[in-house]
Amino acid sequence: MVVPTRELCLQVRDDLALAGAGKGVTVVAAYGGRPIDAQIDAIAADAPVVVGTPAGCWTCCAAARWTCRP
Repeated sequence: MVVPTRELCLQVRDDLALAGAGKGVTVVAAYGGRPIDAQIDAIAADAPVVVGTPAGCWTCCAAARWTCRP
C-alpha cells in the first residue's frame, strides 16, 4: 500500500497491525529517514503487508530484494 507521507505510513501501519493482531499478520513500514536495511530485511521475512511512501517503496524495489504482488 502506497501512502503520501511518512506520518500517514506509520499511522496506517499501526492501524493495520492492530486489525491483524492475533491473526499472524505482519505489517512493515517502508519510508525514508531511517536505515533501509532493517526495512528490507523485515520485508524479506515474508511480511504479507507493506505500507510505504513512494520513495520508500521505490528504494526497496530498487534494492531488488522484493517484488510487488497484488
